[in-house]
Amino acid sequence: MTRAYSTDLRERVVAAVRAGSTARAAAGRFGVAVSSVVKWSQLAVRTGGGVVSGRTGGHRKPILAPHHDWLTARVETCAEVTVAFARRVSGQRRKGLARYRLALFARGWPQLQKKRAGQ
Repeated sequence: MTRAYSTDLRERVVAAVRAGSTARAAAGRFGVAVSSVVKWSQLAVRTGGGVVSGRTGGHRKPILAPHHDWLTARVETCAEVTVAFARRVSGQRRKGLARYRLALFARGWPQLQKKRAGQ
């Protein structure tokens, strides 16, 4: 994943545009994309001069949290459970559930078994 450009670079690019340089010329001079120059210039106008990057990323809510009690109760009735089985069971309530999401959700289940080849 790429990192945000430094605030210093952003400020120098915006200063060049304010001094009369075109977005293309500023982009070539500083080695950034023209679209970045335009966005930073617009941000500087909107905020009154600030070009600090916004927050990136964030917390993602677990998609299975609303189904935790139901799914856990359903799985506890079985002696051994595979991720594929739990996916089929939970698929009755949520379509398109990824195996990875279910595996993360089910980490604490002691009865969860990895299905091995030939079984």
